[in-house]
Amino acid sequence: MRTSASRQPKSWCTVTVYEERSLAGEVILPAPRGGMGAMLRRMGAPIRSALLWGAGAALVGALVGLTLEMLTHLNEGQYQGGGDPFDWWFVWQSVLSAEAVCLCAIVVVRYTLPQYDGMAALSRYALIMVSLLGGTFVATAFSLLTRPAVLIARPMTFLALAIMNSLLAMMLGASLITWETLRRSLEKSYEQLREKEAIEREMSVAREVQRDLLPDGPPVVPGYDVAFVCRSAEAVGGDTVDFVPLPGERLGLVIGDVVGKGIAAALQMANVQALVRALAPLEENPQRLNTLISEAVGARMKPGRFITLAYVMLDPPSGSLRYSLAGHHPPIIFGPQGTRELERGGLPLGILAGIPYEEGSDCLQPGESMILFTDGVIEAPPEDGSDDEFGKDRVVAIGESAYRFHPQEMLERILSELDSFRGRLPAFDDTTLVIVRRLPVSEAS
Repeated sequence: MRTSASRQPKSWCTVTVYEERSLAGEVILPAPRGGMGAMLRRMGAPIRSALLWGAGAALVGALVGLTLEMLTHLNEGQYQGGGDPFDWWFVWQSVLSAEAVCLCAIVVVRYTLPQYDGMAALSRYALIMVSLLGGTFVATAFSLLTRPAVLIARPMTFLALAIMNSLLAMMLGASLITWETLRRSLEKSYEQLREKEAIEREMSVAREVQRDLLPDGPPVVPGYDVAFVCRSAEAVGGDTVDFVPLPGERLGLVIGDVVGKGIAAALQMANVQALVRALAPLEENPQRLNTLISEAVGARMKPGRFITLAYVMLDPPSGSLRYSLAGHHPPIIFGPQGTRELERGGLPLGILAGIPYEEGSDCLQPGESMILFTDGVIEAPPEDGSDDEFGKDRVVAIGESAYRFHPQEMLERILSELDSFRGRLPAFDDTTLVIVRRLPVSEAS
């Protein structure tokens, strides 16, 4: 194969690499240049670290040996003259012992501990201590082999040197144990932080998805004003509200609540919401719609979980209402003729398959307002921690005094009263409200 004379440099990590190319431009063989220098640069940090450890160990060992030998001579009154000369052998043996302990520490930290990362903490600590004391023992044994007569000539000095080196090994071991504990604690904290950040990212995505599933705003219905709010107690919630266009220019009002909150509840409610959007335009009877949805979600519903739903079909020109409740709080209608509730329905969705639901009918007269809500409104606890709840009576009182106003104003009044009642307590459940007002004839015209 013929090759070109030129070589093209490329950056490969931190090493300059040249590619050998054929005349056709094919890469034949990368030829690294300066490979030994790059290897030394990559190995530079560990080597420098080992050299610093070794230099520090030598310094400490020398200081221990010098101190011991000077104290020995001072104690014997020989430092000023007379007696045996200053014995540098003890200094060198102290340095040797310190280097042995340093070598054992490097081996334990860089090679041994990573291999036994899953070992129990006490076992790892024992491994550190045994390794460092083992290094001291080996250095002491080597010293005896090189000068066995020291046990006869100066046994106490040799014993003191061995004890001091052992104490230094134990101090270093304690430092390594502290470092190891701190390292593992930091690693655990870092992993927890990464998991928390991952969960927060997932929750943020789930919150955005759930927000996209909610209506962008209230529907525009001639002759009516509509307002709604859906506030989650957590990042995502188990409440939903929807406005489904139906054939014949009718409107389906949907409000639901899953027992619980969080991602699991949000996923279940998203499933129900999708079923309602798909089936409502095809099913004329509200009770039949609830039966179909209950059978669909009940097949996969876990024990102890259920979903409440209120479905109301509104015919705007006549104001007629057809509805069916699946264990949900009855919608309330306020008007000049008094207050009434829409109570027909059945059990929550998914509890018993095949159980029929009842259907009710009513008519929203001009000047009347209808409110739909979830239990996060009426079951909100007070700030003082008593057994009192916000309750339906407070909602009714606000509705009776504000049904003549725009639904948004009634909504804000309820939320203001609710926030004042709850005080500084965080919301324990999702809060969802839908208010529909049929304009009086004078305003509609």
